Amino acid sequence: MGLTRDEAERLARSSKLTFADDELDHLIGQLDEIIAATARVQEVATDGIRPTYDMIPPIEDLGDAAICTSTSEDADLQALVLRQAPMPEGPRRGRPWPASLSV
Repeated sequence: MGLTRDEAERLARSSKLTFADDELDHLIGQLDEIIAATARVQEVATDGIRPTYDMIPPIEDLGDAAICTSTSEDADLQALVLRQAPMPEGPRRGRPWPASLSV
């Protein structure tokens, strides 16, 4: 069962998009292909298969690598980045960075 023209028009309206008739016909064909591909993927038996991607990466024990100290080189790099940064938006607009952050 493919996407009907009424469904495609309703989808376009809800997305605040307008299409010419030939564009809508082309869109219906593309959406039908996407829906069919999704249906094929859903047919695959995935019971017992662990996901290969997690939205939140695992936290690993980094040991001593997690401890970092700041050096004068880090401060120089921070100053360089801040000099190239645009002026802040909002209440500070047009005013320079605080003296503690400028070089």
